[in-house]
Amino acid sequence: MIYVTKADGSRQPFDRSKVYRTCLKMGLPKEHIEAICRKLEERIYDGISTRDILRIIREEASIFDSIYSWITDLRSSISRLRSKPDFEQYARLILESLGFQIAPNQLIQGECVEYELDGLVVRDNQVYILEVKHHVNPHEKVDLTVVLKVRAIIEDLLSGYEKKINQVKISGGYIVTNAKFTDHALRYAKCKGINLIGWGVSEDIEKIIVENRLQPVTIISDLDEEELWSLADKGIVTLKQLTMFTADRLSVVTGIRAGRCEEIIVKAYEAYRRLGG
Repeated sequence: MIYVTKADGSRQPFDRSKVYRTCLKMGLPKEHIEAICRKLEERIYDGISTRDILRIIREEASIFDSIYSWITDLRSSISRLRSKPDFEQYARLILESLGFQIAPNQLIQGECVEYELDGLVVRDNQVYILEVKHHVNPHEKVDLTVVLKVRAIIEDLLSGYEKKINQVKISGGYIVTNAKFTDHALRYAKCKGINLIGWGVSEDIEKIIVENRLQPVTIISDLDEEELWSLADKGIVTLKQLTMFTADRLSVVTGIRAGRCEEIIVKAYEAYRRLGG
């Protein structure tokens, strides 16, 4: 039996079906997936990390299609975004795709203290506070303290509303993250009616991104930090946004040289076409 070492150090038996699903999510044609699985099985060894498995999959996939030599997986690409302002902007786009209106960066007085919120989100006349949590290591988990904090803020803001200290009647909260939640965080959020968008929850961030074609620009792996920041500083955080630019216009907006902008846009179009839902 071959065991795979996960990012948290735990081990589990190698599961070929998970490799197959990963390949499907990468947009690989089914006729290539079987060959990639066979090659992977020739190369794996007991204790291999999930990261090395993904690397091998990409190496084998790039034999069939060169695109896999310059794109990265969704989970890793989101982790490359800066927490502020990149992931906050990205989280707003995700919420907008779900029909919310967003009022970012709000300052509201509760009964006890004033709160600097990542935003307010509104849908069906219901107002929710927004808490955005980004992890550079996407395998970290959002713990109970974050959910407790959100619940405490909601209660204080509602008390402030009842005493006419503020004019915003809060209906609840949304936490958006690129990570998973601990079991305690999940149980408490369910008990208190706090909405979660993240990895592996009912409002699954991966599913939302794929269905709404919101893959981040960081999925293009050869963008360097300066280029990523130049794009994100202008609010450009998704492939979809990149495809709306000409090379000359993108160069003017970001300061990236026009020739390089042409390369970036060509890759953005190709990745957007191939990875769309």
